Amino acid sequence: MIHLEEHREVGDGVRKAEQLAQAHAEYYQQAMEDVDGARLLRDAGQELISSQDVELTASLLPKCDELDRMADALSGALERRSQVLRLSKDMHQQIHAANNWCHRGVELLTTIPYDCTVGNAANALTTVDKYIEEGESLKVEMLDIFNNEPNLNKLIMLTTTETSTLLAQVAERIDDMRRLSISRRDALQKMALREIRKPPVQVVSPEKLQCSNGDQCCTTTSTTTINRNLFPTSPNKVSF
Repeated sequence: MIHLEEHREVGDGVRKAEQLAQAHAEYYQQAMEDVDGARLLRDAGQELISSQDVELTASLLPKCDELDRMADALSGALERRSQVLRLSKDMHQQIHAANNWCHRGVELLTTIPYDCTVGNAANALTTVDKYIEEGESLKVEMLDIFNNEPNLNKLIMLTTTETSTLLAQVAERIDDMRRLSISRRDALQKMALREIRKPPVQVVSPEKLQCSNGDQCCTTTSTTTINRNLFPTSPNKVSF
């Protein structure tokens, strides 16, 4: 038990968590030999108690109960330590995935210009949408611990300063990237809608032009396309 009290580190990364888990597995095997020995001794004492010797019962029963309690306490502590280290490894793997997602987001957003063509905006919008969708599948269970019923092992994890600080940093980083990505997506959507909202054009038929003497002397030889926004609307025909 003293060994477990002195070894509470959960690791600051996947590799460190794996190293701690390996060291604990070796200690676990050795400690369980002591647990098994204590339980064998308890069983022997209970056999003596079953002989119904009153003096032996009064002397051995408290000792058997103490052996049973100590064996259960040690085995329970060993198992909790194993579970905490497994949680640590899983947590750091999830944090690693979240950090990779954030890093890819920074690279993605910095490569998209703020002013681009409609076609480029549509392509970039597809890429950003896919990136945001990937972010929604991020799984960092320790960040949601207080949204669900916490268990003892997760609470042990959060009692370490390193873990709580790291989780706070990861949560802030994920929120920032989601906010920036959604903001850029909204801007790209506006760019992509430029073509859809492009003002309509009006096709004007050839017009006959008047000569100075009032006779019709010539006509336009081509169809002219006029943007409605370039000339004021008038019930009269457009003349040149």
